[in-house]
Amino acid sequence: MRAFLFMSRRKPEAAADAATARLDVWLWAVRLFKTRAMAQDAIRRGHVQVNGQDAKPSRGLRVGDTVFVERQGVRDEVEVCELLSKRVSATRAAEALQRTPSGEQMQAADVERRRVERLQNRPVAPPQRPNRQNRRAIRQFKERG
Repeated sequence: MRAFLFMSRRKPEAAADAATARLDVWLWAVRLFKTRAMAQDAIRRGHVQVNGQDAKPSRGLRVGDTVFVERQGVRDEVEVCELLSKRVSATRAAEALQRTPSGEQMQAADVERRRVERLQNRPVAPPQRPNRQNRRAIRQFKERG
């Protein structure tokens, strides 16, 4: 009799857990972050929002929720299509989320912005020793002067 009561208390909890997944675990499982610790750190720093609100790593995530993620200066917005609690293959992970049109636009704009910044901030080549052609030009310049 005791075992029956104990088991009956646990079943509703299991049903509730099946409908949600931890935010940090899901972000790691769908490969948006390499480690779960990196996902937790990004959430704590405010780089992850769920349905427009800041979240905690333990927040329950449901199918249909919109997750805003900022990683390394690139913003992305995805919709939860499937709840995962274990890391899966890249193809399966891609099926568990769907990028929103606004997320794709934000991501494309950020990638373009980073490309332009990289081109503008390209370092100048360090000065080199003059080669044979340069030495001739220097000698001719000095002889004229």
